[in-house]
Amino acid sequence: MTLTKTHNRMIAGSAANVDDFGAVGDGVTDDSAAIQAAINSSATDIILTNGKTYLCLTTLSFPSNKRLAGRAKLKLGAAARRLIRTEKGAVNCIFEDFEAEGFSGKGGGYVGGEFAIQLDDADWSVIRNVTAYNFGGDGFYVGPDDANHNLVENCVAHDNGRQGVSIAGGSYNTVRGGSYYDNVLYGVDFEGPAVSDGLADGVTAWGNVNGITSVVDTLGKNTITNCRCYSNTENGIQAGAAYDKVTSNTCYSNGKNGIFGASNYSVFDGNVCFENTENGISIDPGVNRVGIVVSNNTSYKNVRSGITLNRVANSSVCGNACVDNDSGDTTTYMGIFVTGAVGAEGDGNTIVGNTCGNTVAGVGQIYGVYIAANCSSNVVSANSFDGNKTAPIGDAGANNKFYNNNGYVNKNGGTSSAISSGGTIAHGLAGTPTVFSATPTSAATDVVVTANATNLTVTFGGGGSVAFAWQAALQNSV
Repeated sequence: MTLTKTHNRMIAGSAANVDDFGAVGDGVTDDSAAIQAAINSSATDIILTNGKTYLCLTTLSFPSNKRLAGRAKLKLGAAARRLIRTEKGAVNCIFEDFEAEGFSGKGGGYVGGEFAIQLDDADWSVIRNVTAYNFGGDGFYVGPDDANHNLVENCVAHDNGRQGVSIAGGSYNTVRGGSYYDNVLYGVDFEGPAVSDGLADGVTAWGNVNGITSVVDTLGKNTITNCRCYSNTENGIQAGAAYDKVTSNTCYSNGKNGIFGASNYSVFDGNVCFENTENGISIDPGVNRVGIVVSNNTSYKNVRSGITLNRVANSSVCGNACVDNDSGDTTTYMGIFVTGAVGAEGDGNTIVGNTCGNTVAGVGQIYGVYIAANCSSNVVSANSFDGNKTAPIGDAGANNKFYNNNGYVNKNGGTSSAISSGGTIAHGLAGTPTVFSATPTSAATDVVVTANATNLTVTFGGGGSVAFAWQAALQNSV
């Protein structure tokens, strides 16, 4: 008697080893019929012998309330078919601890229907600690229509012709943990019009087009959290469905954006995005979207802007830190960039409590916040802008409001050589400082400091030559 815990309940029953039904496991003999006979037996726990390779030329059909496990390899021996497919509508199917090798590999182009495991509209089923590679389609496929409450946990899928995991139908399906890399399209994909309330938690994805994708035509409300997505050719995470939540992820060194968003009422909170080839976070739906929240993210050293909102209205950008973006120092990009086409596509946004600047004076992002033409009635308030290259704020729109923001365009300081009264200190700023000071390091009286576009001029009493500790800054408060 074996007792195996599933996603939500226990299954008790007898065990059967596939070798007892005639499976050879030499990687050459077709073991499909023998394994299927074991699956069709009265046993609930179907065991693969450790270390063996079982060749399958036909798809294994898997019913409800059974488990397939063993530290062995199942190898698909023909193209364009599933290695394992649950019976449609099955429940409580468990797949654990084995390796699955495909037939076509990712180099042969997409081969439709060639998956390691398909949960065919199954419910409450589990794929755990399974590695799937070299399939012409997906490693794991959940759907296509009404598959609910399934779990893909701590799996690995790589070098497949489409996705590592596709959640193609149903609600409350979870991909937790695991690594998904070097697949032709996406590491993990929530796709299709019948998908909602999916969860990707703790996933690592690299070397795909997108690490994790929630497709725009799903029903939405998918959550992507605690994931690490890096070195994907386009985006670390792409969230395109309404009400998606993208929280506490780390996305870096991707070929386009760390995070790309594209739909209404989505939330991007607490993520860290750095050293991406385009933006840290880009909300760019291609059509007007509303109700988006971008909050408490850290976006730094991206090649373009820290956060970009393109064609987004009536949304909130709050509490973010955007630092040292425009990492190539092209004098082009911003900490936060709001832009739009025509109409109200960049209007009515609230930009509050963000910190945007450069840590090295005169290098990096040119504005803390820049609002482009066609964008109006945005409110920019209580932000801190320290060290942006050109100015804290740029405004090419209309009727935008600015309150209680502060920051420096640039600042320098140091200790001068000893100078006589009326001597000058070159401040090195690109204009006349708005904030400046000079404090004598030895006895001096009646110190007066003035500034022009080049120098600080210091007059003082007491005679002799005196060195000064000085600071000068271009400061804007709006």
